[in-house]
Amino acid sequence: MQRKLILSKNALLWEKGDRARSIAILEQGKLAVKTGQELVGFIYPKMVLGENAIFTLDGEEPIRSAGVVALEDNSTVIEYPANLVKQVFELGNDQVTSLILKSLTGQIARNCLLIISANQKTPVIAVPLKEFMRSLVQTAVAASKSIKTWQEFMYMFRFLCQMRDHFTGMRGRYFSATTDKSGLISKASGVIQDLLKDSSVANYLEGYLDQKAEANEWLISREKIS
Repeated sequence: MQRKLILSKNALLWEKGDRARSIAILEQGKLAVKTGQELVGFIYPKMVLGENAIFTLDGEEPIRSAGVVALEDNSTVIEYPANLVKQVFELGNDQVTSLILKSLTGQIARNCLLIISANQKTPVIAVPLKEFMRSLVQTAVAASKSIKTWQEFMYMFRFLCQMRDHFTGMRGRYFSATTDKSGLISKASGVIQDLLKDSSVANYLEGYLDQKAEANEWLISREKIS
C-alpha cells in the first residue's frame, strides 16, 4: 500500500544503489538529488521521482541511480510500490501514471531546451530539436490522456525512459561543456515561451528549468567557497 512520509531537514529518502521498488511524489517541501557528494538537481511539489521502479513489474531489478535527501522540514512524500501503481491504474485511476509520463516528458524537454540554448548558432542542432520538443510535448500530453490499458502505458513509458536517457547523454556533450550555464538556462526559458502557447505546459517546463538553475547556482557557490 502507499505510505506518506514526512521528512525532517537532511533526512534521507533513498540512497544511491538501493533497489528501486517504489516511486514517490513530493507533496510539500523540497528534496535534493545527489550522486555521492555531488548535487545534481532538486525536486519540487508534484514532481515524480524514482519512476524506473516501474520496470520491476517486467522482471527487471533497477537500482537507485542517486540518493534523495530532504532540504526542508516537513517535506512530505507519498510513496507508491510499483505494483500499486498498476493496481490503481487498472481500477480506473490514471492520476499517478499521468504524472509519471508528464515527468518523463518534462525531463526530456528540459534537456532539449538546454541543448538548444547552448547551440543557437548551430542551426543543424537547434532547429530540429525545437520542432522535436514542441511535437513531443503536444503529443505526449494528448497521448497520456488516451491510454486505456497497462500495456499501452508501459509501451509509452519505456519509450520515454529511453528518450530521457538519450537526451541526458546529449546534454552532457552539448550543454555541460559550456561555461555560462546560468545565462543559457535563462535563454532556455525564453525558448519555452516562443514555442509553447499552452501556458500550463510552459509553466510545468519552467519548473524543470528552475530545478536545473538552482542546482547550477549551488555548484557555483560551492566552487567559490572552495
